[in-house]
Amino acid sequence: MAKKTITLFNGPAAAGVTSLDDIDLNAYEYAVLYLKLADKPTGNFTYNLYAHETVTNTFTSVAGSVLSADGTQRINLGRLTDEKYRLEFSSPGSGATVAALLVVEDA
Repeated sequence: MAKKTITLFNGPAAAGVTSLDDIDLNAYEYAVLYLKLADKPTGNFTYNLYAHETVTNTFTSVAGSVLSADGTQRINLGRLTDEKYRLEFSSPGSGATVAALLVVEDA
C-alpha cells in the first residue's frame, strides 16, 4: 500500500466562504484529512469536506466541524466511497492561516 500527501490548501484564508475545486480520489481507498488553523480571527471558523456524486451533482458531508480556537484536526475518513471530494471552509474574518492536507492510500 502506497501513501501520498495531497495539499488541498496552504496559506491565508479570505474572510467568508472558500470553496476549493473537486479533487479526484478515485485511485485511492482510504484517506485522512489534516486541517491546521492558526491566527484565527474572532468568531467561529468552520470547514466541511464533501463527497461529490457527479451524476446527480449531490454533495454529502463526510467531515466537518466548527473550530473556536487555533489547532490541528485529524479526521480519519476511512474507506473512500466516491470519486470526487471538495473542501469548503468559512472564516469569520481575514488573517487566518489554514493548511489542509489529505493523506491517501491505495489498496
